[in-house]
Amino acid sequence: MVRHRPGRGTSPPRQIIFGRKPDSPAKARGASRRFMQQLVPPIDGCAADDIELVVSELVTNAVRHAQSTTCVLGLDTRLDTVEVTVTGSDPALPCPRTPDLGGGGGGFGWPMVRSLAQKVTVVSVPNGKAVCVLMPRSQRAGLPECDARQPAV
Repeated sequence: MVRHRPGRGTSPPRQIIFGRKPDSPAKARGASRRFMQQLVPPIDGCAADDIELVVSELVTNAVRHAQSTTCVLGLDTRLDTVEVTVTGSDPALPCPRTPDLGGGGGGFGWPMVRSLAQKVTVVSVPNGKAVCVLMPRSQRAGLPECDARQPAV
């Protein structure tokens, strides 16, 4: 069981490998949800929703846009943040593009990830790249969309 240890600020990380399949983002969302449900203290509902969304976007980018054959989702927690890392086999750095308002070409995910994260880092690794995102463990207090939502976890 993954637990946050008060005073230490970390928990055992979790890593899951996904293939280049259409259901990989959904499986990654489920894995992140299960990871967060086991954390003590729990993650606030709005923050959990945001983390799940970022996980989905990063895995989607790795298996759909970046054309990685596999990707590894890493989840780790600290006192105030959750670290989401997706490592893929495509070495090309993420490239922001104009969102396709016609509905087919995307372009919304990477800016959204960057706006929700406390910090985003992209590093080259052997045979690809790793995208590391630090996400807050608590709600973004004062934002109406967070204050009105029910806890997800």
